[in-house]
Amino acid sequence: MIYFAMWCGVCRANCFEIQKELYDKYHDKGLEVFALDYLQNKKEELAPIIKDLGIKYKTLMDDGSMKKKYNGTMAMTVIIDQKGIIRYKDFYNRERVEDVIKILLGLKKEPEKKEVTVKIPEGGINILDSERIKRRFRHSVYYGQPKSKGTGYFLPSVRLDLNNDGYDDVVYANAFDKSRGAIFVHYGSKVGPSKKPDLIIHGEQNGDSFGYSINGGDINGDGFTDLIVGAIQGLSKKAGAVYVFYGSKKGIPKIPSVVLKGQSKGKWFGFSTALCDINGDGYKDLIVGARLNDMADKEAGAVYVFYGSREGYLQKPDVIITGEESLDYLGVSLACADINKDGIDDIIAGAPGYNGEGVDRGAIYIFYGRKDSSDNKTTMISAKKADVKIEGERSMENFGKIIVVGDINGDGLRDFMSGAYNMIENSSGYVYVFFGGREMSQKMKAGDADRIIEGRSKDTMFGLSITAVDIDGDGIDDLMVGSNAYKKGAVYLYYGNKNGKFDSPSLVIHGWKMDWKFGWAIAPAGDINRDGRMDFLIGEPWNSENGDKTGALHIYY
Repeated sequence: MIYFAMWCGVCRANCFEIQKELYDKYHDKGLEVFALDYLQNKKEELAPIIKDLGIKYKTLMDDGSMKKKYNGTMAMTVIIDQKGIIRYKDFYNRERVEDVIKILLGLKKEPEKKEVTVKIPEGGINILDSERIKRRFRHSVYYGQPKSKGTGYFLPSVRLDLNNDGYDDVVYANAFDKSRGAIFVHYGSKVGPSKKPDLIIHGEQNGDSFGYSINGGDINGDGFTDLIVGAIQGLSKKAGAVYVFYGSKKGIPKIPSVVLKGQSKGKWFGFSTALCDINGDGYKDLIVGARLNDMADKEAGAVYVFYGSREGYLQKPDVIITGEESLDYLGVSLACADINKDGIDDIIAGAPGYNGEGVDRGAIYIFYGRKDSSDNKTTMISAKKADVKIEGERSMENFGKIIVVGDINGDGLRDFMSGAYNMIENSSGYVYVFFGGREMSQKMKAGDADRIIEGRSKDTMFGLSITAVDIDGDGIDDLMVGSNAYKKGAVYLYYGNKNGKFDSPSLVIHGWKMDWKFGWAIAPAGDINRDGRMDFLIGEPWNSENGDKTGALHIYY
């Protein structure tokens, strides 16, 4: 059985390309294939696609019962033998799936079981380069609230000191908490962050997904860091919203100071955010991604730009950038950096669903900032007009799904990094590094990156999460990369250096237990306890230590 959704590129490749090949190859030997529409799309929309692709196996609309029975998720393959026993259940791996099929059909002998001992510490730290590690990390865990799931999925992209007391605060979200979503704030102090949340803010109504994105910065110029929270299905029409909470000596209020509304229903406005000055007027502009926007084509995605001013943000966007083609998902990721060194920030936007010469290769678009002033009119721009376009190298790479900025070669310029964890075809995953200040042509490939870091073993989803933070205090940002290694999850630390070379990690932090998804998200935490050293956060959203997959947030300081 294959679980799929039509909008999911991994699902499409799995169900409509690879599984078709295996069905045609082994059906006459006894293989049966059933594809289950996970999200119950309209049957009349699915039928012509199935016909055009020449799919002969059964494609069914799941009413929820099969998902419940087999705990299926999108892009998951389940192999059941003749006795009804599950022999394989995981994200798709071509080589392993075909091996299982051959064994069950009697075409391949099942290998003898051997006892293997893997020397990996349980939830511990592997120090691979002991000469560089001169500090030991203190570690604490915040578990998710009872009867909620997913703590550790959603972390901020920047450090946050919301009450300006000199101690950075811990902020995280559970966008699924009680179906509304919620953000949790632990204010920092000289003894570290508070053990219990000092503030919890819930979404307005069920299904809001409040907290899907978290960002911050001094928006109104009062010296306090303000909090930006996205709710991809917020407001009455589920159009999505972005909430701005102004910081103060007391921290942030429960009531938002500004609410920016999505323009149309169900387009996930607020999926990502970035804060920077792209028009050179000295005010922070707010950049918002809407992953499923249809203005250019079905779910091509869009990026909205709201210029900052003395009056704050107006509800009407100043610029809208639309994706190129259907299912591009422009706006899944956003970042800012001065790429062309003209003193004005530029927009870096990811479109991981972009096909190009394959399926879901992904792309990154760069739009140079320019001095401009708002005339109360919205400027429409197509991604085709980007100043720089960087395409992924391989099908299913999803290049551009994650974009992070930081100075990892110590030259004073912000570099940007993108993960391509490639969930199929036995891939280890990659992280592409582009140094700030380099010459960039209008059309480029991911392979043109200044550095390419490959995962250490196959099927690890290396590049699933990325952050840049100065761990060793040498003034150069270090690179942290999350993966699904060993099924327990792991985070790899690469020390930044003036050469910008990353031959091997210096440290690996391993997850605790199988399938808890340690490392799904990583974030800088600033200096939580003000000891002069930068701290960091690691999410583990399926942790079940304190309930039924309530999730957990790990703090290292």
